[in-house]
Formats: sequence, C-alpha cells, structure tokens
Amino acid sequence: MPNNSEEKKTQFEETREYRNLRRRRNGLKLELNAHLKFIQAYTEQPKSYQLINIRLEQVNEIINEFHRIQCQLEEMDTRDIDFHTSERIEFNEAACEVKALLMSVAECDARHSLEHSQSNTTNMSESMRLPAVPAPTFDGDLQNWSSFRDSFDAMFHDNKTLANVQKLHYLKSCLIGSAREVIKNITTTGDNYQRAYEALIARYENKSLTIQSHIRSLLDTPRVKVASTVELRNLHHHVISHIKALEALNQPIGEWDAWLVTLVCSRMDNVTAGEWQLRQQTRELPKFTDLETFLANRVSAYEVGDFERPMDGPTVTPKYVNHAPRQFAGRQNQYKSNSHDAKAFFTKNSGSRSMKCVLCAEPHGIYACDQFLRMPVPERKVIVNKFKLCFNCLNYGHQVASCNFSGCPRCGKRHNSKLHVDVSSDDSNCTSKQNETQSTSEQNTVLHARGSTVQTSTMSPIILATALIYVDDAYGKSHCCRAVLDSGSQLNFISSSCAQRLQLSKTNVSVSISGVGSMSSSTVRLLPCTISALCNDYQLKVEFYSLPIITEKLPSQVFDISQLNIPFNVKSELADPQFHIPAPVDILLGAELFYDIFLGERLQLSKYICLHRTKLGWILTGKGFENPLDQSKMTMLSTTTFNNSALSLFTSTVNIKLTNEEIRAEEHFNTNVKRIENGRFQVRLPLCADTKLLEGSQQMAKRRFFNLERRLSKDSALSQQYKSFMEEYLELDHMETVETSTSKPSYYLPHHPVFKAGSSTTKVRVVFDGSAVAPSGHSLNDILLKGPKVQPDISRILWRFRIHQVAITADIAKMYRQVVIASEDRDLQRIFYRSSPDELLKEYRLKTVTYGTKSASFLSTRCLVQIAKECSDMSIKRMTLQDFYVDDLISGGSTEDQCFTFYDKLQALLDSAGHRCLMILVNLKPLLQVIFLLEGIQCCHRNQICRLFL
Repeated sequence: MPNNSEEKKTQFEETREYRNLRRRRNGLKLELNAHLKFIQAYTEQPKSYQLINIRLEQVNEIINEFHRIQCQLEEMDTRDIDFHTSERIEFNEAACEVKALLMSVAECDARHSLEHSQSNTTNMSESMRLPAVPAPTFDGDLQNWSSFRDSFDAMFHDNKTLANVQKLHYLKSCLIGSAREVIKNITTTGDNYQRAYEALIARYENKSLTIQSHIRSLLDTPRVKVASTVELRNLHHHVISHIKALEALNQPIGEWDAWLVTLVCSRMDNVTAGEWQLRQQTRELPKFTDLETFLANRVSAYEVGDFERPMDGPTVTPKYVNHAPRQFAGRQNQYKSNSHDAKAFFTKNSGSRSMKCVLCAEPHGIYACDQFLRMPVPERKVIVNKFKLCFNCLNYGHQVASCNFSGCPRCGKRHNSKLHVDVSSDDSNCTSKQNETQSTSEQNTVLHARGSTVQTSTMSPIILATALIYVDDAYGKSHCCRAVLDSGSQLNFISSSCAQRLQLSKTNVSVSISGVGSMSSSTVRLLPCTISALCNDYQLKVEFYSLPIITEKLPSQVFDISQLNIPFNVKSELADPQFHIPAPVDILLGAELFYDIFLGERLQLSKYICLHRTKLGWILTGKGFENPLDQSKMTMLSTTTFNNSALSLFTSTVNIKLTNEEIRAEEHFNTNVKRIENGRFQVRLPLCADTKLLEGSQQMAKRRFFNLERRLSKDSALSQQYKSFMEEYLELDHMETVETSTSKPSYYLPHHPVFKAGSSTTKVRVVFDGSAVAPSGHSLNDILLKGPKVQPDISRILWRFRIHQVAITADIAKMYRQVVIASEDRDLQRIFYRSSPDELLKEYRLKTVTYGTKSASFLSTRCLVQIAKECSDMSIKRMTLQDFYVDDLISGGSTEDQCFTFYDKLQALLDSAGHRCLMILVNLKPLLQVIFLLEGIQCCHRNQICRLFL
C-alpha cells in the first residue's frame, strides 16, 4: 500500500511539473510575440538603435530558454513526439523572423544615424522633412490595384535602401482581406519577397478582369429614388469615376454614347429624367458628355438653391407621372385619363419632400391626421380657419373661390367632406356624433348595398359571419386570413395590407364601386388566387379587388360565449373558433360565393343566434346579448377610411422580391433537380464561382483530422459513437471510397462531432466544416449560393398549431441525407477518415446533402417543398408547405380520424421521396397507440407526450 501511494504521489508531482513547464513555454511564446508586434509598429525614435540591440539580446535569451524547456518536455512526454516537433519548428520559424527583422532594422538605424550626423552641417532648410505619407492598402478589389501597385512601388519596391525582408514585411502589412490570403502562407524571408510580389502581380495584374469589373459596377449603379443633392452627386460621381478609369485603360468611351446614356437615364429619378427629356430638341441620339454636363449642373443647382431647405409654408415642385387608364373620383386627383399612357401634372411639397401637417407636424396632410379626424366637425372648422386653409381641399395658398377641386360629394357644396354637417329633423342630438364618424375620411366608401346606419341609445350588437381561410400567395404558399361573408356585396374584396403580404399582382382593370348614399370609390382587380378551408379540402379560385381597409375589427366587442351551448362536434369544426373576440378582417367574400358555400344545415342555439353549416365550416350569426353601447352607430360593415393618395400608393404595388443571389439559387435548383430510380431527389450544388479556387485543401483537412484523432484517443466513449456514426454513413451508402488522385477540382471537408442530447435519431452527429479555408483563401461555402428561405416563420407555425383540437408532431429522420448530390459535384465533398490510427488513412466522397455546407438547408427544405408541389391532396400539400420547420412537423387536426388520415397520407407522400417520419406524437393516447402499433414501437408514457403541448 505505501508503495502504491508513493507512486501516485510521484505521478501527480510529475504532472504538475509538466504543466508548469508548458505554462512557462507559453509565456515565452507571448514574449516573442510582443517583440514581433514592436517591430511591426516600429518607427524611428531617439535612442532607437540601443532599443533594438537590447531587444536582440532578449530574443536570444528567449530562444535559449525555450529550447531548454522544450527538451525537458520531450523527455517527460514520449507519447506525442510529432506534436512536440511541430511546436519546436513553429517557434524556430517565428524566432528567426523576429531576429531577421530586428537585425535589418538595426543595420538601417546605424546607417541612418551615420547619415544624420553627416548632414548636421548642411543648411537647416535642407534638413526639413515632408509630412509622412501613409502606406497604401489593398483589399483585393481589382479597381484599386493599379493605384496600390504604383504607390507601393514608389515607397517600397523601388527603394534601394530597404532589404527584401523589410519589403516583404511592409507588403504583408499593406494587404487586407482577400488580398492578404494570396501571400499569407509565404514565410517572411528576404528570398521570398520577389515570389510574393510576383504572386500578387499574377493574381491582380489582369486588364481584362479590371475592365469587366468597372463595367459591372456601371451596370449595378443604384437608382436615385428621390432627387436630392446627395443622391444626384453620388450618381454623378459613381458613373464618372468608372468611366474615367475605363478611359485610363484605353477603352473607346467616345463610342459608347448609346448605352451609357440609356444606362444613366434608367438610374435617374422620374423628375430628373423628365427634365433631361424635355431638353432634347432633336431626334438625334444625345452625347454622353451632354448628359454629364446636365447632371453636373443639376447637382450645382441643388447645392445652391432652395430645393432642400426647410420652409415655413409649402411650396410646389412640378413632377410628371404616368397614370394607368382609370378615373379617380376623389378631390385629391381630378384628372381623368382616357388613353393608355396619359401624362398628369401634380404638385409636391419640396420643402420637406412630403407635406407636413399643421396640427401635429407629421409628414401627411391634415386630411389624413388622426388628431384632426377625432375632432367634431365644428372644431375642425376652427382649425381650418386658424391656419387659413382652403375649406374645399384643406391645402395652403388659396381659398375656396380659386380652388380647382370639386365640392362635397354628399351635398355638392364647396366644402370638404370632413367639414360636412348633415341636418336631421328626426334626432338633432345625434347629428354631431354622426358627422364626426362619417367625416373620418376624405372619400368614405361603403362596400355593399346592405350597409346602414342605425341611431339608438341602446341596442344589441349583430354577430356577422366570419371564417378563417387559407389564401395562396404569388408563390403558391398558403396564408391564414380572416374573412367576413356578405351577401350584399357584388364583388370580393381584400385589404391592401393582406394583398401586399401575399404579393398578389394587380391587373390593368380598375372599377368604380358605390354603396350607401351613392358614395363611390375606385378599386383595382388583382390576379385570381386560390382560397381553401381550414377544416376540409374545399378550395376555389377567386378574383379579389383591393381596398385599403375592409372594415373595423369584428365583432365590435367581446361576447361571453359561456351562455351558448355549442355541441362539441360543431365546436371542433367552427370556421372561426375566435368569432367572439374582436379581430381584424382581411377579406370580404361577396354574393358570388355567399350562397354557394352554404350547405343548408342549420342549428338554432337561441332565439336570435344560430349556426350554419358551410363548406368553410360552421359559422355563427345573429343578434348578440343585450349590452349598452357607447357608440350610437352600428354598421353592417364600417365605411372604409382612405383617400386617393393611399389608394394610388397601393395600386403602385411594390412586391417584396428575392435577392439576385436567392433568385439564382432557385433557378439553379429548378434547372438541376430530378428524381432518380429510387424516388429520391438529386440536386447539384449551387456554385457561384470557379471551383479551382478550392485547390490545395488536402493538407488542411489532414491536419484537422489528425487533431480530431488525438481528441478521440482521449475519450473512448466519444470515439465509439463517432465510429458508429461514420460506419452507419457508409452502410447507408451516403458516402463512398474514392481514389486518391483525380483530375477534377476537389475540396476536402474537415469534420468534428456535435452533441444532440435531445435528438430521437442521433445523439452524436458528425458535422462537416464547409467554411474551412483552402490555401487560396476561399472555402466551399464562399462559392456556394445560400438560397432563399422557403418555409414559414416558426411563429406562424406555432400560431396555427394552437387552434388544432388534436395536435400531432413528427421528425423526418436524416432529412439532409435523403437528398442525393449529383456525381459531378461529389468531389467537392471529399473527407479523410479511418476508424483507428493503426489503419491507413482513406479518402471518402459524400454522396448526399451535407451538414455544415452553406446551401444544405435550402436544398433539403426546397426538396420538401417540391414534394408538396407534386402532391394532389390539398390538405397534405398544405400541411407539408405550412407546418414543417426544417425537418420538424408541428401540426394537427379537428378529430382523431382526420389526424390518422393525415398521418397515413403524409407518411406515404414522404416515403415516395425516401423520407421517413419518426417520433410521431399526438395528444390523444388512443390515436397514439394506433400509430405506434402500426410503426411497431412501444407507446410513450402520457407525461412524455403532454409536455410537448404545454
């Protein structure tokens, strides 16, 4: 026993000594690095020669001490000789570099000191120094190469007083970004300077690429959105700088007038482009020099003029716009266009680029001011008088007599509709309140003929029929929207915010609509889209007309539905489960659909409230419970609150578009995706650059693998799991052995373990590092397109998940690896691996979409979307498109039978593409037992299920 204790003590003391030596060795490295930073930031100072000599002595002491400690460590640890050897070599290289720099600076300082002492006798004027010129920098931009090369040559390359090692040191310090990667691995020695310099010349001295770079920059010139000094100056500077650079490269700029003028005009704002066209007096092609002069003068005019100065009152700036063939009924636009391309002239506030409200100073007219609209009509008149506004149009600068706008659309008199007062003999006490509500917009529009205004002190609110429906957007993805059913409307309407969210495109058809009181408005028709029910397979293509707002929130107040005895089977199929809670309305379904969707079955809940069965589910209508109302006005549908300017903004639809990179990725996928014999999808990697940039990655991948082996050798459990994962990878035919040599461009992926304790399929996952940098400074991820996000946000999925009566979740096993990579791209997914250090190192090639690559998420989820697109069952298609977040299904249904049908159909659909759902869980144990019985697995405990749905 004493002997064992002594042996343990000796072993502990040796371990502590070993760690102390390693700690001391690291300290020596830090000291050497401090000397390197000193010499890199070195500037000549008094007594600098002595400082350099002192540091040389200190470096020599560091080197000697390091070798002494390194020898002790190697004697104590004979297990990892390769590691200690690499440590010694790495330190020697760094030490030699530091000594070489210090010695060269010492020699230079000595020579400068001698020259300085000899020049002391010269005239003082000759000894004056010019200001220091900062060293140039280069980041790899071809457009900046010529200026960098000339500056560097003048300051360093052609300087005979500098040693080559100094020149290489300065060259490395001048390079940043991708340019530094070109010579990063070249050791800092005098012999390597010329090689490094020539490597940069070979990489960037390319006249053809430089010319193409300048032309691409011209083609990518950003468009001026609003004419201003800054915007126009930036446009002028951007274009002229690239043209001058092309002239310096001997390009025939004088022969490019046609496309240069066309390009620059397309990047100007509408006002500037219109002014330029007005100046063209002939049909001859204008010269680019004329356009350049025009732009320069325009910038000067903006700089010295009053175009952007704050002003006390509004001024007007003319601007031409083209209107589609439509008629505007409101007072803000009194121009009627009968041709397809008519020109209208309107005024615009040029003091702040948008009209400022006199009441709240916000950038809108007073007719759109919430504060103004909340006032009763008499107070509005006081405000108009106070600020001397026109009673007819509510604008500055004139009075009613000289106003060009038409009168009130209600009574025809010369005043604004917001100042209109109805005279009622029936109930004069309600007049003011009614007018306050009716005058909340410049052009009120009632959407259907049945809308009416009822005056009473107390009344029971009416419950209108509402339903939640799915509406497909421009890309076929379904979105949940809230609709109100109205048999009195001849058209179907959609709110502008909902239309923009769905990215629905407008047509050239605009119509005039009218309602109660013969009030009219204009709306535009959208392209047809598909609507479908939440609880069944009903779907229909519908044409919508856009309006800024359909109605206020429905219902007008919260109802207590505890008094309603709604049967359980009906409650699970309600078209709008939250019908009793006020919520926004996105869509109005008119008479075209109203009677078609009613199935005739009716269920009376009380004297005034009943349920109707429809193709969208059960809807509830009738008169609510007796409650006093604060408002004396109740409408079947509230009047819309918008003005023509808002409508014109909507009709000039600005769709949210994918980026150019995302469009390229989508097009690449559609071009190259296909099904192979076993039904799986085969795709190609969406490359955006030449694969030759990835050459030489073998050594980097080998070094990373050897480090991984050392890590695994210290953890037997992790090593076994890692080995099992890779063996499974090979057994499933997800990778294959390959020959060492290949003529094709290849890239070697390093790999490492990632732990997933909560995973139902793999606890330890091997992840491949697609961001590992090759000697060229590029990685595989650098030349891959990321692709767009093709699945909905998790918040939307969870929102839908909460409305299901029966919840269901699932996980697709190894979803990434179910998608095959085409053989042409597999050499870009090579790896090194062996199960034991005793075996030979082998090369493998991954055959499927790989974790850790930039495009992996897009390719795998896009294939899932493709599966859905090829599905004919609308409910399963919608579930696959809407309820998957990466590989996790979060969905449900209204009944057990429906969920079992979903499970059966979804499993069959995914099986057709080689995908398989695992860990299917539901919140009803009987259904869960049936599914688990079919899957051949044991049922989970109830607590394990319920925790998923808390």
